[in-house]
Amino acid sequence: MYAIIDIETTGISHKFEKITEIAIFVHDGTRVTEEYSTLINPECTIPYYITKLTGISNEMVADAPKFYEVAKRVVELTNNNIFVAHNVNFDYRFIREEYLRLGYHYKRDVLCTVKMSRKLIPGKRSYSLGNLCLDLGIHVQDRHRATGDARATVKLFELLLSKNGGLLNPASSYVALNQDNKYPVLDIALISGLSHDAGVFYFLNEQGDIIYVGNGADIQDSVLSVLKKGSLQKNLDFRAQVVDIGYDITGSELVSCILALQQVKKYMPVFNQPKIKNEQLTLGYDSFWAIDRGRNAEEHSVIRIKNGQYMGFGYIDKDIQLTDSAMLDDYIKLYPDSNEIQYLIRKYIKTHPGIKVIWE
Repeated sequence: MYAIIDIETTGISHKFEKITEIAIFVHDGTRVTEEYSTLINPECTIPYYITKLTGISNEMVADAPKFYEVAKRVVELTNNNIFVAHNVNFDYRFIREEYLRLGYHYKRDVLCTVKMSRKLIPGKRSYSLGNLCLDLGIHVQDRHRATGDARATVKLFELLLSKNGGLLNPASSYVALNQDNKYPVLDIALISGLSHDAGVFYFLNEQGDIIYVGNGADIQDSVLSVLKKGSLQKNLDFRAQVVDIGYDITGSELVSCILALQQVKKYMPVFNQPKIKNEQLTLGYDSFWAIDRGRNAEEHSVIRIKNGQYMGFGYIDKDIQLTDSAMLDDYIKLYPDSNEIQYLIRKYIKTHPGIKVIWE
């Protein structure tokens, strides 16, 4: 059995924002057997830009039930069911956080229709719900409302079921990870919702502090590697503290390496060991832009070096016509320079000939 879910919220941070609407479609693998939806009073102000996106206003939720008033019903509808959503970690984290505020630990096996779509329907230009449904001819009514998006996810889910022999299960590679309760406060189900794109990942403690930063060409595989094989899995303090996992998709492995270095310097995570390099490979006085993969098929990442100094990185749509390469600077977000980043960029470009370099 599956519970196909969509929520609307007051923002993107599950730690600081609240749910404004929830829709749940219980599915037995053949058809929908039960539906539930309601607006929710978030007990805080809905920002204007969110109202413009969803159409949900403060007036609409003023008399709606608060989350604690619907919490029992949500538990009943999802109990013993696989929690399914498009970009499942977003919905799952918000709902878990609402229950944590009530003193209840909500845990379910999860299934992400973004990840399953990438696997079973490869080669699409975009895997956002709106674009994917448009490509597949799935009609979405009331986009950015919980019921409309959840109903579209049901149709997508049924298409994925048909392509996979009528059965979709949560990823199994992480299931055995916690059989001996090695990570007592980490909800292992979060791992199945992690992206397979290149990026940076973060392990957080119960207070929301970042305690470790890592990166890799495949975020989920890299997280599993740390938890199963890395030196940290032998560290009892780390295992006792890690409660949540966050990530940033970069698309480019090089950008993930750069961003991870920057984030370690910014947050100074307690379980990141300093990496000592004796190499003195810098960028001299070169000026160039390094072009690599973006976060999706429609963009490139751009890394800027000017007079031998690392300036920062950004992203640019592939269809933007550049009459002058200097226009690339308009898309660069500035970050501090460091010898470690200079060394990293120079070495990566030398060992990865696929990186395009535009000299100034």
